Amino acid sequence: RKGPRFDLVTFRLWRMQQENRPQPEVRTERRKSMASLEHIDSTVHKDEISGYLHKRRGGYGKHMPNSWQPRYFIVRDGWMYYFEEKKLNARPRGKIDLQSELVTLVVNLHFEHSPSPHTLLINPGGYEEKWKLCAANSEDMAQWCDCINGYINNKQKRKPSLLKIPDYDSDADEKCSETSDEDSICLDRLSTKDPHDDVPERVRSPPRSPKNVTFQDTKANSKQAAGVRAKAASKGKEAAVKPAAKFRSVDTSDTAETILTVLIVNVCIVFASMSEKTLLKGFYFMTANVVLMHTLYLRSKRVDKQNKDLKMLTTAKDKAEGQVAKQAVKLAALESAAVDSSLNVIVSDEKVVENSPRVPGTTVKQVFGVPTDEPPHTWCRCDPTAFNVRTGPNYSKFKKKTPSGMALYEPFAVDAFCARKNIDHMAQFLSLPDMQNVKTNHPKVPPIFIVQMQLPTDSPPLFGSVEDGPGWAVVFYFKITEDTCNQLKDLSTASAAVKLFVTYCENAEKDFAWRSRLKMIGCCSNLEELGVPGAIATYNAKPVMIRKTGSIYRGPSYLEVNINVHKWPTYVQKCIQYMYSQSTLMYLQVGFVIEGREDDDLPETLFGCVGLNRPDEEQAEFFYSEENEE
Repeated sequence: RKGPRFDLVTFRLWRMQQENRPQPEVRTERRKSMASLEHIDSTVHKDEISGYLHKRRGGYGKHMPNSWQPRYFIVRDGWMYYFEEKKLNARPRGKIDLQSELVTLVVNLHFEHSPSPHTLLINPGGYEEKWKLCAANSEDMAQWCDCINGYINNKQKRKPSLLKIPDYDSDADEKCSETSDEDSICLDRLSTKDPHDDVPERVRSPPRSPKNVTFQDTKANSKQAAGVRAKAASKGKEAAVKPAAKFRSVDTSDTAETILTVLIVNVCIVFASMSEKTLLKGFYFMTANVVLMHTLYLRSKRVDKQNKDLKMLTTAKDKAEGQVAKQAVKLAALESAAVDSSLNVIVSDEKVVENSPRVPGTTVKQVFGVPTDEPPHTWCRCDPTAFNVRTGPNYSKFKKKTPSGMALYEPFAVDAFCARKNIDHMAQFLSLPDMQNVKTNHPKVPPIFIVQMQLPTDSPPLFGSVEDGPGWAVVFYFKITEDTCNQLKDLSTASAAVKLFVTYCENAEKDFAWRSRLKMIGCCSNLEELGVPGAIATYNAKPVMIRKTGSIYRGPSYLEVNINVHKWPTYVQKCIQYMYSQSTLMYLQVGFVIEGREDDDLPETLFGCVGLNRPDEEQAEFFYSEENEE
């Protein structure tokens, strides 16, 4: 009996295998591709590129010491995939649709602990997490940027995706997300040929580990980098190191190391106090001292190395900037000589003397179209009704706010400078427009109102405070409107906002209580698209009181207010530091108002507002004055 029954079962199993088995030629081709990646697929897109890039982990992984990990990337048919490593059975960790309208690419941003300065930020848009990548050198970065930009700018219809996985799978977890056999695909299915066959030799990057990775330094004016930074190359500034981002000093405080050291020391002290034997007490105290001294020694070595690197970087930057400034002054002198024989600029081989002050509005260009259609690092006028301000009666009880009325001043220029330290009273170094013919009808109300925000670029210290240092100087220039001048002719019929502003101008210089009533309102219109944490997003469009961090300077035809953000609390500066990496994608509106507290002061009205379109610290220019030239 066993013989026939066994044969029947064997026949059924053989029949099922034959029905599910693919055709012989398909099986042969499959085995060939599985055994070797030398088979070339004729349908491969000509812009395909593949290789290793360092990627910053997402989620809690970005706070770990090894937050930057080498990953294998492939760009194919408008999709960018990445794998944990290059091997046949590797499952993809995630993908991004490069032809989506929301995808943007930003290069050369500053990321903490990045292996090299050649960084790329790919933003999928929406609530998807952004990819923070790092190339080995400028040549690799140029090749990747050219390929990615080719897909982003080309909206042609693409082929269907080979991967049926979510558009983005964060690199926070060490293990790949589990997918079914139907929806999963391996690296050998994505490419039936060696991904390096169509890639130039200079783009190929072997696997690197964080311990033995090395990067080659290349000049910023190389032909490969010129494609990425064409705008800077056209102005002859390739040799100059970008100003503000290079001044960021790495935060030397290692929170994990500090917590671990304190924990070990406390445990040793507890065990020493509980021990009755003198020998054990001595052992625990000796262990605590060794751990503490070793931690301090390692930290001092890191600080010395960082200071040394920063000093070398600053020296190289100053030398490059001096050469660029000398060439620019020579060109300006030659151009002006053809028009006017009397030059304001004296050029020599050893010394450069500039006699004329800066003109407002030369660093940030004004645009008049829709902000989303305009280039980055520009400014425009914004609608004051977009800001909600206090209104009466009895605001202290009802807390009612309504859109602001028309602003008392209108913007006419915006500047963004970089400086090694705060430049107080910026107006004395500027050539302001002549406003002698403008009558404000009040001696204390100036025709020009200037607001300067001094933003730090260095991370704030964990303990203590720093009131000065390198950073941005964003300057807003406002001029009084005709309607405000007409209301100032008769204050008895003027609006409550005009009366409040007059009182502020009369008392703010000497009275701290009135100087503390200045409020700034910052708003980002696309904050939800950037995926900003909720703890920061809750402060969007909320007013900020400028009290001890504000100072006032008066001139013949202007009143200047300086806001020193260096003095703000540490956690607020940390939030600002986080937003720096997103600034090139943000559409900002900034408004200024005097706080009204009584019913006679309400409703509030902005005295000035302006819009900033994707401000970029890479395009900010250095501001040299006699005080900070040293």
